[in-house]
Amino acid sequence: RATGTVRELRGRSEHRILEVTWAGRTPAWAPRGGRPLTPRADGATRFELPAPVDVAAVVAEASAVAEVVGVRCEPPGLEDVFLELVG
Repeated sequence: RATGTVRELRGRSEHRILEVTWAGRTPAWAPRGGRPLTPRADGATRFELPAPVDVAAVVAEASAVAEVVGVRCEPPGLEDVFLELVG
């Protein structure tokens, strides 16, 4: 049974969504333990990672491959959380 606010439900997810935006061409890179997701229309690469995520370590790893201009890491959306709960 799911109880709590949307923010609480999302925060309790066992996964995080990582988006990395690159300065130039998108490299063939994936974080350790990451599952590739559909890239965004702007070319940012997306991955599902197990929570908790050491974002600083992931950024350092990505930056060693190519220039990173943006990183976003957050719990999955409510639809994905719902599927986790009932799936």
